[in-house]
Amino acid sequence: MDEVLFHISQHLEALQVNLNSSIQHGRLMLQTSSDHMQTFFTEVWSGQRVANLREGVERLYLWLADQVEEVKRLAEELIQPRRFLRQIQHLLENDLSRTGLYFGGLGFLFGSLFGVMLGLSWYRPPPPMQRMRAVVCTGYYGPDSLATVEDMPVPTISSPDQILVQVKAASVDTVDSKICYGYGRVLRKQLYKYSYNAKRHFNFPVILGRDCSGIIIEIGQKVKNFEVGDEVWFGAPFWSSGTMCECVVVKENMVAKKPRGVGFEVAASLPYTGTVAWNAMVHQAGLNEASTAGKRACYYLFKDSPSRRGTYMAVTGSSTFPMKFCSVRWLENVDVAKRALETLDNLKKFVEYISTHKNMKATASSASFKVISCSLKDKLLRPKLAFFLSLAEDLEPFLKEFQSDCPMSPFLHGNLLNILKTCMERVVKDNVLGSTLLQKVDLKKEENLKGARDIDIGYATRSALRKCQGIKDIDVLLFRQDCRTCLKNVVDKLLERSPLKFPLTEALTFLNPYKIGFNQDEAMQQMTSAMDILVTSNLIPASVAQNADREYKELVSQEKNQRLKQTVEDKAKAEKRKAGLLAKELEAKKQRLLLESQKAVAAIDEEIKGLKKN
Repeated sequence: MDEVLFHISQHLEALQVNLNSSIQHGRLMLQTSSDHMQTFFTEVWSGQRVANLREGVERLYLWLADQVEEVKRLAEELIQPRRFLRQIQHLLENDLSRTGLYFGGLGFLFGSLFGVMLGLSWYRPPPPMQRMRAVVCTGYYGPDSLATVEDMPVPTISSPDQILVQVKAASVDTVDSKICYGYGRVLRKQLYKYSYNAKRHFNFPVILGRDCSGIIIEIGQKVKNFEVGDEVWFGAPFWSSGTMCECVVVKENMVAKKPRGVGFEVAASLPYTGTVAWNAMVHQAGLNEASTAGKRACYYLFKDSPSRRGTYMAVTGSSTFPMKFCSVRWLENVDVAKRALETLDNLKKFVEYISTHKNMKATASSASFKVISCSLKDKLLRPKLAFFLSLAEDLEPFLKEFQSDCPMSPFLHGNLLNILKTCMERVVKDNVLGSTLLQKVDLKKEENLKGARDIDIGYATRSALRKCQGIKDIDVLLFRQDCRTCLKNVVDKLLERSPLKFPLTEALTFLNPYKIGFNQDEAMQQMTSAMDILVTSNLIPASVAQNADREYKELVSQEKNQRLKQTVEDKAKAEKRKAGLLAKELEAKKQRLLLESQKAVAAIDEEIKGLKKN
């Protein structure tokens, strides 16, 4: 949410700057135009033609005034108001009686009553506002803000291209849990100002649910592709009203007819999650026919084809077949690359056999065989596979370690820095890495990167290059340049997609047991930073952060005291062990001196005995 608010604030600030610049520019243009217009009208007003026009207008005004006075005079002569009033007075005095007055009053009374009754019979009161049940979020406080209400207004069609759908099934997505914490609230608040149905409950409650399937019960005037009663499915974007209610209004272009063989429950589990997955693969990962062509040819050549597998085993004498390449999970491609290198020579034998035997036209004409045959002509195929394997092996330990349900967030920052350093050391100059933070290295500057001849392509790749025959130096240089570009792109993706750019990632290292045991001061600083971030983002109350800070300090103090105590005990044990070793050494020296003295005494005795005999 912080990232979304940050990007939105950046866009709003840029928009404000552009708007101020446009206003100033427009004001300047308006002032200039006003000056030009004033000068133009002044020149025109003082011209001879305008003077003649003013004189003509004045004569026309005087003539019209004379005509009006003439009309007034003729009207007074023809109408004669005083005579008309005397005639009305004479009529009322002679013909008006009390009976006529009574009948006139009764006629007026009955006429008024008839008009009121006719108006009441024609009046149609507006229908009462219908209500519906819904699962809503009443505040941005997490799951505690969830509620089920039964008085939500039923939405109505306000645009001719809208459709009213009766919901049969709806599902919850991961983004709904983020909405409960405020995800998209700024954008939602702005867009709700222009939504007819959202104005009824401008800010809260927010209806949850992203996927939906149901039946159309009403359509707008311009809806052409749907009819009342059609079964449809659709996904609602995160900034719009959700689908976990009885009725939903959506635009025609957001709806599709539900497949007949799919039930409402199954249909309500796919639209939003499916589009998110499609966006990740097609738009974010860039997967298409061109980027994925041939990456599984080795696998599909032998898949579900016992005859080809038998031929391969007969020709090569091996029962080891290529594995399937995965475009989105590097964790699985280390074994794929190893198997590809292992079977590369056997694939060459198989391709040569198929190409030289005319009875194998069916296999030779397959698309997978053509891809493999074309790829094997590349003399640098083995070095390319070896480089891919070296890069995958650098990434695999991190992916395996964090492919877990265990709480690994305290170790995320350190492990990401390690893998980032490993990749950057292969392509970034050493003096650049030693002079700045890894996240601050600008890979767009060529002076920060190693040359194509100096990058680390790995021992296996260099060995494979030396074994290649018939390749030119320019081909090797171009291959190294491709490896350099690949390493740069990998580092770019790590910097762009990894959570290293979020301060909370580093702050969570206060939970790392190593820091708690051996670096208490840094752990306390990270703890304070983490609590500040969580409180500022309204993820936890300040009181909870204060209690957590106090308990964490107690834990660190206990660990520190325990370590000091352990250090004193270890020191005492070391001194005692040292004294014991010294005592043993002195005892051994004593025994050695006694033995030497005994030998000296025995030698002297022997010498004395010899002297006595003489």
